[in-house]
Amino acid sequence: MSDNSSREEIQRQNKKAIKNVLKTVAGIGLATVATVGLISSIQKDKIIEEQQQTIDERDEEIDYLQKRREIAEEGNVYQGKGKELKNENGENICSVCLLGKVTKVLIPCGHYAVCSSCITKLKAYNDSRCPICRRKFEKAVMVYVN
Repeated sequence: MSDNSSREEIQRQNKKAIKNVLKTVAGIGLATVATVGLISSIQKDKIIEEQQQTIDERDEEIDYLQKRREIAEEGNVYQGKGKELKNENGENICSVCLLGKVTKVLIPCGHYAVCSSCITKLKAYNDSRCPICRRKFEKAVMVYVN
């Protein structure tokens, strides 16, 4: 009998150990699922943030184009092709946005035709061409005019 009782005790202990192992494995599985869910949540947040940034950039671009159209409709700009543009006060205005004051001379063509914000955008879009002559420029030099 003592053999049977010790065997039964060992079986009970084994069952208990197996239950503990299964609980641990289940816990690890739940933790893994939770981690994957957290990672995918972070990825979703990142995607949403990138999409919102794209939407904001498009909104800025739309505002810019609307202002440009309004200025062109008012007739305050000489619309000659291949010319540096001037407003009604005779000041050079940006050939890209038609809003900013020209601050940059493009090298090597020498056209005085772009504002600081537009030159930054041109470089960001890898469009290193003069808006006047469409020639590639190497650099833009700041010009200070009184």
